[in-house]
Amino acid sequence: MANIYGIATLNINGTSSPTRLALLGDLLHKHEIDIIFLQVTQPILHTLRGYAAHTNVGTNGRGTAIVTREHYTLNNIVRLPSRRGIAEDFQGLWLVNVYAPSGAERKQEREVFFNIDLPHFLLETPSMMLIGGDFNCVLAKTDCKGNSNYSRALHVLIRGLDLTDTRENAPDRRIFTHYTRQGATRLDRIYATSNLRGRKCGIEAVLAPFTDDLAVILRITLDVNIIRLCTGYWKMNLALAQNISLQEKLRQQWISWKQQRKYFPNIVMWWERVVKKQIRLLLFIREGTETQRDAREMENFYHACLYDLLQMPEQHEERTAKINHLNAKLVNLFNTRARGMMEVPPPDLYEDELMSLFHLIKRRQRQDQRTITHNGPEWRTPNIDERHTKHFQ
Repeated sequence: MANIYGIATLNINGTSSPTRLALLGDLLHKHEIDIIFLQVTQPILHTLRGYAAHTNVGTNGRGTAIVTREHYTLNNIVRLPSRRGIAEDFQGLWLVNVYAPSGAERKQEREVFFNIDLPHFLLETPSMMLIGGDFNCVLAKTDCKGNSNYSRALHVLIRGLDLTDTRENAPDRRIFTHYTRQGATRLDRIYATSNLRGRKCGIEAVLAPFTDDLAVILRITLDVNIIRLCTGYWKMNLALAQNISLQEKLRQQWISWKQQRKYFPNIVMWWERVVKKQIRLLLFIREGTETQRDAREMENFYHACLYDLLQMPEQHEERTAKINHLNAKLVNLFNTRARGMMEVPPPDLYEDELMSLFHLIKRRQRQDQRTITHNGPEWRTPNIDERHTKHFQ
């Protein structure tokens, strides 16, 4: 049975900051990407929720990676010693991620990469293959505005293997994937073998505000039957507790919840089956949905401005400055939302601080507050009822 898979490529210019890594995870989930080729990456991709990373990274933290959903199985992993490429087998489909040398001054090095390094992945000439990545060159004048870096070696390789540019006839082809003050180019591409041409369902270039490049996402039908797993946990958005109207609703509901306490054998079961579910329903469905809708509307507005900007005949320097300004707004919006979703408690010990009696007592007090004890016929958590009553009052 054939399924549609989302396969993408993106140059992320490193993922050293937690914000950039969180934005990458948001991009993967929002656009339902199953497999992504990453270039110029950092070795911290294993923290992406729901995904597994196969990396080829050097000691300087730069290289290439293929990130897939964590329950996918990939075999025969091949890595280039230069860290500029990684290839894997996915259920008979050969996936190749490349990152060619950049800049006009490195043209000779780039030609050597396409002539010698890249063919290292193609020794067995696989029947089904996708080659994606940042090629740092173009094969047609329509793929750039301003100075272009043409590669004869890549042109010969593409023609010799009868590969097709998957974005060749896309309606948004005039949207480039890399914008600078000097011009715009379509450096990020995905090539497919001839037997995959009819399997393409669509392709698009989407904005990634945390990097200078756009992500290219290919939707393709593959005869790979894999059950798609979904995560089912939920975490409270603590920022919603500052909402006055929500606080009033919680006070009203708290009286009703306390009346149901007598129907449960212990306070923990009452909290899990009544209070926790009702708080989740109240926050997530009512207030949470409204707050998230406002943030999403603002995010969609910024994205619409960016896409309009990419298609306007602006001067290169002016357009680049405006793109960077809107990308910064999107990153700030994401940071604001993330701070509201997660509150990090202070650590027991700060860096270079020695353990003392004060720290030991504070840690013991916190453990006692979190411990559920058995006292006769009932289980109880110390002061939990009093603390929640005081909070909602």
